[in-house]
Amino acid sequence: IAKVDDSHFISGSDDRTIKLWNILSKDCIRTFSGHTDVVRTVMYMPTGNTALTGSDDRSIKVWSLNGFFSDVGSRKDTTSHEENVEEV
Repeated sequence: IAKVDDSHFISGSDDRTIKLWNILSKDCIRTFSGHTDVVRTVMYMPTGNTALTGSDDRSIKVWSLNGFFSDVGSRKDTTSHEENVEEV
């Protein structure tokens, strides 16, 4: 889990997704898909408004959260690691 701002956080899950949540309403605002295995770690980077995620699929993904309240989002994939990614 990573705090985005005073009203939002992001989480990674065993279901291979990353979710953006509204803290006050407890609603999931957006679900990001792309990992093919359990998401183990999530980190928010305020510079660039991006999230980094690491997964048992041996990849780190960089997610753009610009306009994360809309249906637009993008991601960049890294080269796969030889082992699971447990921390970013």
